[in-house]
Amino acid sequence: MSTQAANWLGGRSLEGYEWRDGDWMRAGLRERAGAADQHLRMHPGSWRRDYGRTPQFLNWREIADERIPYLSTWVTPTSS
Repeated sequence: MSTQAANWLGGRSLEGYEWRDGDWMRAGLRERAGAADQHLRMHPGSWRRDYGRTPQFLNWREIADERIPYLSTWVTPTSS
């Protein structure tokens, strides 16, 4: 689990939690499939850091160099 998620949960565990959003998730995927307005939100400071340096935050060029290839794996080709 990411540090952000662990902090948000305050030490609680999601193990054994029964998610009941399957219908909503499936409906949302159908509604969004092929939509022209698909977008992703990203908080640059929490998406990725370089913990081997100070400051740990990536600059905009480093974010672009990593984020674009990362997002290109999410693209689903659509037929015209």
